[in-house]
Amino acid sequence: MPTRPTSDLIGTPEASAAWWALQSGSLPPGPVPDAAAVRRLRAAVRDVLDSHLEGRPAWPTSVDDINAAAAAAPVSPRPVVTASGSRGEERRHTEHGGNAALVAIAAEAVGLLADDGVGGI
Repeated sequence: MPTRPTSDLIGTPEASAAWWALQSGSLPPGPVPDAAAVRRLRAAVRDVLDSHLEGRPAWPTSVDDINAAAAAAPVSPRPVVTASGSRGEERRHTEHGGNAALVAIAAEAVGLLADDGVGGI
């Protein structure tokens, strides 16, 4: 539920650190992304979601920003063998640039927005 008045949960370094600490369990490990990159992706996702709710086209730059964030660190599948068996997992190649957390957030937005049940962007 949104707070009233609206609070920017990443508006200060302290608030941002608290938000990332809270989210760390649901995101890939790695460093906290640059604040400007976080705000840019947040604005893009917000515009695309708002455009869907408002029945208007999303700004092309918003779609471009989401796609760029999603593609910033290539992902590859890899097998992992343990004593209890084998499983597959994904590896984000941050050595090529990008931030794994932003890639994951952008990829989730792409998945949500591309879902036929949502109607796409």
